[in-house]
Amino acid sequence: MSLDSITPPPPEEQDDVRIANAPTSTEEVPIAVVLNEPVKFSYARWAFTGLVRLCYRSWTRIAAHLFPENSRSEHIARSLHIPLPDRLNMSWINSQLAVGGRVRPEDVYALSDVGITHVIDTRSEYSDDAEALAREHIELLYLPTPDTYPLSIEQLMEGAAWANDRILHGGHVLIHCEHGVGRSV
Repeated sequence: MSLDSITPPPPEEQDDVRIANAPTSTEEVPIAVVLNEPVKFSYARWAFTGLVRLCYRSWTRIAAHLFPENSRSEHIARSLHIPLPDRLNMSWINSQLAVGGRVRPEDVYALSDVGITHVIDTRSEYSDDAEALAREHIELLYLPTPDTYPLSIEQLMEGAAWANDRILHGGHVLIHCEHGVGRSV
């Protein structure tokens, strides 16, 4: 079976079109292309990436002391495009949706600063301070879920509907749990 793209026929011709040599069962359809090339381990790459990680960790410690958040030195460093460590434990999925870990009380202002307008907190062990978020004009949806457990279907439906509605109205949504790798994702 060829992996070339097939252009679909116009809608008026689709009813009586049959694909020649089409597989008759799902067993004949390849699920994935298997490459016979083995993955090669490289000591040079392993050592280099390890060195880069160590340098980055060292730099983040130094930068945290040299360029405190919202200081004049931080603004100068950012204007000179000096790479500084991220302020928030979050990653943007697209221009309006982010996922991440817990929001510390001192980071609420930074959330507003990066444009977050709505937060979904999925932790059952803690809850974000709704009043502190409201002072920064950030709306909170609390969907308590125990750690290492998935959200219920009802919570998923409620959270998805809430987030989609806010995004459709121009909002920027952060979905977070404690570490940003389980319930929020």
